[in-house]
Amino acid sequence: MRVAYSLLDLIGGTPIVLLRNVIEKLHGEVWAKCEFMNPSGSVKDRIALYMIRNAEKKGLIKPGMKFLIPTTGNTGIAFASVGAYLGYKVVIVIPEEMSSERILTLKALGAEIIYTPGGESDVLKSLEYARNLSMEKPGEYYVFDQWSDEANISAHYETTGREIVEQIGSNIDAFIAGVGTGGTLIGVAKRLKEVNPKIKIYGVEPSECPTISRGLWGTHEIEGIGDGFTPEIVERYKYLVDDWILVSSSEAISTAKRIACMEGLFVGISSGANVAASLMLLRDHGLKRVVTILPDYGSRYFSTKLVK
Repeated sequence: MRVAYSLLDLIGGTPIVLLRNVIEKLHGEVWAKCEFMNPSGSVKDRIALYMIRNAEKKGLIKPGMKFLIPTTGNTGIAFASVGAYLGYKVVIVIPEEMSSERILTLKALGAEIIYTPGGESDVLKSLEYARNLSMEKPGEYYVFDQWSDEANISAHYETTGREIVEQIGSNIDAFIAGVGTGGTLIGVAKRLKEVNPKIKIYGVEPSECPTISRGLWGTHEIEGIGDGFTPEIVERYKYLVDDWILVSSSEAISTAKRIACMEGLFVGISSGANVAASLMLLRDHGLKRVVTILPDYGSRYFSTKLVK
């Protein structure tokens, strides 16, 4: 049995599960990494720890500085959690239309919250607000920009990607993941391409907001992906992505509901998007072994259409 000597020891090392029922009559396998089992409940714990440690190592965090985190929710929760353990004050800048469960969780972890207009597709406003605030008050805040920070990629290259290979080997047809910052997709892609260059890498975007693949913007309900702009991480490493799959909000929600009812896993809407896209690869592309991510748990979505 695993023994943890602190919160930090609980981050990563998540199980990977074969989804047996949701594929129904399709031929092939969908393996899903259970990132909702991280201590704050999402995949973002990995990057919070890596980004903080990287900034500390470089001497970027001065005594008394507050963390300033632009986010749509999960990254903010992860930073609030890790920050609480490490003794840092955390200020969250978040679009006002994000689910109430995320806001309440942030408050429970002691984070200060600043709201910006809009929803999931408007997080660029949160990023711009954070940058401006840090310039107005130099030395008071350190802004963590998850859309450009190379430590975001390193977290998934060194942990998530490595764990996948250790768990199920390199005989994989494709890895697929929704893109918010791009860190999960790119970090895992770098690792998998090293061990097997034939593995195909697919990014998932909301069909209502395919900004990266088609240059279009729109509102959607898949919290955690489709941020409404192309992240610097994706711009730098776009060559690693073989293709893009579009999933609608309704498809993501209905698939998340099917996962709950058929697999017994109550996961979030972005998990539904990832699995819906994985099933498309089995059905339409003839792939046989697909790996994806279940980024967070369904309890963050009680106020959304996932359960309403």
